[in-house]
Formats: sequence, structure tokens, C-alpha cells
Amino acid sequence: PVGMSETTILTQIQRHVGPLKAKIFKEVQFGSQPHMVDLNDVIVTKLQNIYAQQTNTDKTYKISNGGSYARLLKRGVAF
Repeated sequence: PVGMSETTILTQIQRHVGPLKAKIFKEVQFGSQPHMVDLNDVIVTKLQNIYAQQTNTDKTYKISNGGSYARLLKRGVAF
């Protein structure tokens, strides 16, 4: 989650599974941070409005962790 460090997450997991004598294995596939663009950013609201107009749907968000090509751009958004 945005705002939580890897150490914090691993510590919390260990605290809960520690009594089970479970081992924690960390696997890094991409090694990059989540890519987040503010939902009120002009590019997000503009794309959202256009999408809603073209599809005749409500303006709703489908949010992912930013694991797409959009992370290559500072304000990149995948729609």
C-alpha cells in the first residue's frame, strides 16, 4: 500500500504468523514502487469524463497498482 514501507509490512506479517513458526519469503518481481496519480489530477478527470461520455456509463474508477506502461510517465494513466 502507498505510504507503507516494506519493513513495516514485513514486520506486521511476521507479528501475525510468528506464533505459527511460519517462514516469510520475500520475492521481488519488478522491484519498483507503485505508480500513483491523484484522482483529482486534470488528466484523470478529463480521461474519466471522456470515457463516461463515450461509453454512456457513470464515472467510476477502476484502480490498479500501477503495474502497467503508465508507470513510465510521471503522470501516466492507463485507461
